[in-house]
Amino acid sequence: TEQTPKILDLLKEYNVQACFFCIGNKVKKNPEIAQRIVKEGHLIGNHSFSHSFSFPLYSAKRITDELLLTEKEIEKASDIRTRLFRPPFGVTNPTIAKVVKKMNYITIGWSIRSLDTKGSEEKAFRRIQSKIHPGAVILLHDTMPFSDILFRKVLELLKENEYNIVRADILFDLKQTQ
Repeated sequence: TEQTPKILDLLKEYNVQACFFCIGNKVKKNPEIAQRIVKEGHLIGNHSFSHSFSFPLYSAKRITDELLLTEKEIEKASDIRTRLFRPPFGVTNPTIAKVVKKMNYITIGWSIRSLDTKGSEEKAFRRIQSKIHPGAVILLHDTMPFSDILFRKVLELLKENEYNIVRADILFDLKQTQ
């Protein structure tokens, strides 16, 4: 949560918009960040309430409860009812898929996994740099002490290579995501 305002400042500085997949218990503790995300024109998505390692093993009811809790917190904080979902760790299975379909969510994955939570800022940047391509969705987290430094480097890389940065709803031509 320390890094999220810094990421939002960078997005404003570079005049680009992004999609934030938020964990419900963090939205509950920091509703002002969710408010700012939406106010500044970014998309917000559901990333479960707890982001537990066990999430893929949960029953359909427990997955539904997690998503509903997060939905409630996002809506309370931002007046937005999102239809976007990113499963914790990117893991999906038939139970998760069934719940997502029943709840009318649109799952958004990624094509470049930066591994920014597994190593250094420089290693994550090199990984992104080597994999960047038109239409890429880059997975970045705002939980590392260097998240803002890495993000600035990525924004500069994209700018130097004349990439257009667009929100996921535009990239995937999605209707009524929020």
